[in-house]
Amino acid sequence: MTLDSVDTLSLNREVLLSPETSAENKTIALLELEKRGLEFLCPIAKAIYLIETDRIDQVDALDALGSLWAIDDSEARGTGEYGDSFADVTEIVNHSIDISIGESQIKLEFASSSTMVLCDDFWPTYCRSACALEWCQDIPLTPHGIVPRVFNALTSNAIQSQRSPNGYPTDSGAFIGTCTYSLIAINGLAVSGPTFSDSYHEQGWEGFNDAFPQRWDEEGDNGDDQSMFCWAHYLTQKQAKTLGFAKTGKAAYGKKRHYPGWLPKILKENEDALWVHSDDIKSSYNSGVITIKPSTNAWVAIGGGSSWDPSEQDSVEDSLKYADWEKFPVKAPPLLITEICIGAEYPPAELVALLPYMQKLFSLI
Repeated sequence: MTLDSVDTLSLNREVLLSPETSAENKTIALLELEKRGLEFLCPIAKAIYLIETDRIDQVDALDALGSLWAIDDSEARGTGEYGDSFADVTEIVNHSIDISIGESQIKLEFASSSTMVLCDDFWPTYCRSACALEWCQDIPLTPHGIVPRVFNALTSNAIQSQRSPNGYPTDSGAFIGTCTYSLIAINGLAVSGPTFSDSYHEQGWEGFNDAFPQRWDEEGDNGDDQSMFCWAHYLTQKQAKTLGFAKTGKAAYGKKRHYPGWLPKILKENEDALWVHSDDIKSSYNSGVITIKPSTNAWVAIGGGSSWDPSEQDSVEDSLKYADWEKFPVKAPPLLITEICIGAEYPPAELVALLPYMQKLFSLI
């Protein structure tokens, strides 16, 4: 029997789907006479066959485990709201602006988001991946325990590789971006602050405190200095007292039109520090921290070539689009793909069948 006469892809899948019977595979035994190094088997199939034929000392555990990957491409593909040809990503960012007025220190805290629509159906930057080397660090491996481990690894990798925020208002370039920025707290106290929205062509505010005049005119020409909010408008007297800001009597601003009566005169004398420009909010966003949502759905790629690495963008896209690969094993995408879900009662059979081998492989490292 010659290698050219054998469908090696099907042969490998047979080993992966029924690993416990691989030692009885006569085709592999005959091909091994021609290819002593078992080059016709992908790394994990080769490791399984060597284990089942009592040659565990010949196993390359790193290579085998390195060819098993979990991939969460849900963010990279988007919600589909803008059609199948456009990936959309919404990043959630927490950020703040610090203000000093005399001895007073004010921290304005924002919860903001950017929705970015890419001119492509896949955004590799937002594709999460975790190698089996990261799932198997604690043994034993059990059917009920493996799925949470996979998702923990995916989420952990996303946190460790956390980027700076990418979003900004734009209607050209790689994506179309729309942003919203909301004041949610002052010095740790929750407030119902305003929200500024910017879609590049249109800007606007919502949630202003109607009790006070604002520096924004929806109908008119606001100009560079007229897109602002006053943070003191969103603190009640009780909150201001808790923060040590509130004053009474002659030390207070008093009941006047533009500011709350509790406002200390020293703050009024530094009036510019009471107002925050929308440009300052956007700059703060760029230095913020992205909120990473835990992975809940993913797929496991089983049986790729040793040089296939989903951390490389091109390989991820190729593996997604071409699961049946004609070239083998050079840069071969996975031979099997199976989906997993964080809420599933039991993992897929393809993954369960491999657990004993994954455990043995990790014990060799």
